[in-house]
Amino acid sequence: MVLCTQTLEHVPDPLAALHELYRVTQPGGALWLSAPFTFEEHEQPYDFYRYTRFGLRYLVEGAGWAVENLDWQEGYLTQLGYELRTAARSLPLRPARYGGGARGIMAALLAWPLRPALRSLAALYSECGLVSHLVDVGHGTNYALVARKPARPLEG
Repeated sequence: MVLCTQTLEHVPDPLAALHELYRVTQPGGALWLSAPFTFEEHEQPYDFYRYTRFGLRYLVEGAGWAVENLDWQEGYLTQLGYELRTAARSLPLRPARYGGGARGIMAALLAWPLRPALRSLAALYSECGLVSHLVDVGHGTNYALVARKPARPLEG
């Protein structure tokens, strides 16, 4: 089995990497891969891609693998929790970051109580997401895929 979790987005040529994983895997062996669909940039400047389920399937099958399962790892509520945590961490607290003036002062004053409220909502929605696994609305954080290298044909 080959394990490739949350790394494919950091590879400049993912198809070449998947071909190499295929090459070193024994016939009948499996690939377990996870990759982000929506996630903030990280490990800059080596964060190249985000993947839809269609893009992942296309790449993996293009490298010779037979996809057995492809599904969300988290659903919409977990994604919402992630976005709320990001907002809580990122909302500016200085009026100048909102353009200054009365509007900037108002926005900054609202950000102070909004940050902890967003953190609380993030925790709630993340927990609900772990229980409900709501995936039919099309927004999740990551995909997980299991694929297999076909066994060698029987000779005889």
